[in-house]
Amino acid sequence: MFIMISTVISCTVKTTTTDSIEDKNKAEAISDKFYNALKKQQYPSTISLFSPKFFHVLSRETLLKNYTKIANEQGTVVSSDLIEWHTKTVSNDQSKNVYTLTFNVKRTLNKTIETLTFYMENNTLKIVNYDIKYSLNK
Repeated sequence: MFIMISTVISCTVKTTTTDSIEDKNKAEAISDKFYNALKKQQYPSTISLFSPKFFHVLSRETLLKNYTKIANEQGTVVSSDLIEWHTKTVSNDQSKNVYTLTFNVKRTLNKTIETLTFYMENNTLKIVNYDIKYSLNK
């Protein structure tokens, strides 16, 4: 009598794409919505651009207060120019998309350097981090 033992080996193919222009353009489209809302001081309309994960760290109310505080101290947004970007997409069973865009932001009182980080969540790009840097010497 023959006993046959078979082993099934699962194979996962992983592909990684970095610095894709198409991915950058997707993130830049969300950034445009974000900065247009800040220009018009329509702060509540930015909330839907953020991941729910963002609000585990900072409340919606605190974010809105921070917008006002930054506008009072640094000025309102006049323009934003993309100065650096990186994208990384890993496709496998646990796909992950991370896009990071950095902008020179001209404000009415000062210039700031602002970085937005995005994750893909349910096929929608969402902001997971908003970092703003500015000089205390205007």
